[in-house]
Amino acid sequence: AGQRRFVADAAHELRTPLAIVRTGAEVQLAKRESSVEQWEATGRRMLTATGRAERLLDGLLALARSDSGVIAREPHDLAIAAAGALSETDEPAELTVSTDLRSAPVIGDPVLLDRLVRNLVDNAIRHNEPCGSIDVKTRGADGTSVLTVSNSGPVIPAADVDRLFEPFQR
Repeated sequence: AGQRRFVADAAHELRTPLAIVRTGAEVQLAKRESSVEQWEATGRRMLTATGRAERLLDGLLALARSDSGVIAREPHDLAIAAAGALSETDEPAELTVSTDLRSAPVIGDPVLLDRLVRNLVDNAIRHNEPCGSIDVKTRGADGTSVLTVSNSGPVIPAADVDRLFEPFQR
């Protein structure tokens, strides 16, 4: 049942960006006369949608990898993962981003760790207030490393926190 729900959720999540790409292409091609600006706007929407689909597929592969039990145990730094996640985001220009990225060494699967940090940063951006802020911090000392990602968005009700650990939950 869990596997069926997972596959259904994954299919549903992939349909949205694919529908955006298909609809954008069909509408643009159906226009008899289109300006360069219209083609560029359609291209940007399609790139955003395909980026979303790629990130979803990356997440599915990471999830399958973690569920398979084949997880690497290598040194990694959460500060590097956070810097990478921040550099790859499509953050709105009106969003204020502050960072304090200090070395935070850990042992784990670098692909899964990078995916974890990217998910947290993406969620901090996506579930925020207009003109909001996000703050990303890492630190490590005495064998303990900490990553903190916070935003100015609404607080998650305590009753919903456990549900967030299920695939495709928002």
